[in-house]
This record gives sequence, C-alpha cells and structure tokens, in this order.
Amino acid sequence: MFSLYVFDLDGTLVDSRRDIADSANLLLESCGADALPEEAIGRMVGDGAPTLVARAFEAAGLTQPPDALERYLAIYETRLLEHTRPYPGIDDVLKALGRAGSARHPHEQTTGGDAAHS
Repeated sequence: MFSLYVFDLDGTLVDSRRDIADSANLLLESCGADALPEEAIGRMVGDGAPTLVARAFEAAGLTQPPDALERYLAIYETRLLEHTRPYPGIDDVLKALGRAGSARHPHEQTTGGDAAHS
C-alpha cells in the first residue's frame, strides 16, 4: 500500500490542451504569426511552459522575444479554465482515494507549469 499518491495535473487529471493551445496561439498571433493547429501545440506540451513557448515559436518560424514566457503565462492565467475539465472518471477516482483514507494516504498533484515560476 502506498502512503502518498502524486498526480500530474495537465494531461493526466485534466484535459487542458485547448486552453494551452489557445493561449500559445494568442501569443504567437500578437507577434505576427499565424495560429498553429491545436494538435500540433498539444504535441509540444510536456516539458514545462518555457519549453512549450520555445517550441511554439520555432514551429511558427519566429524568433522568440525575451518576454515571451512572461506574456504566455499572463495570457494563460486569464483563460486557464475556459475549456479545461477533468477527464471522465477522475472525480470518482479522487473521491475513492479520499474515502480510502486521505489522512492515512494523502495525495497531491503537480504540473510542469510550476517549473516556469522557478
């Protein structure tokens, strides 16, 4: 039996791809680029916000401005729950873990986005 459950948030507990893609595209468009397909941006996710931003600018064929990460995070913060929802069944899983004894078996979640602030 485990004494601690740790979950990744984006892409594991919640489907946040559309909000992430929309935010990246708003940033790219503000720099004069065309929007990228959501699926393409979805494949860029997984190594934190700084890497996502760098990959998006590379895919758009633009030089990344020095403030791109800061601008992306500001955009994402205003829209991070527009379309983001838990995956089907996640609520039930977390409730079951809680009933199994969250005091005995605490759980936490993490996200690669935390790395952007360090």
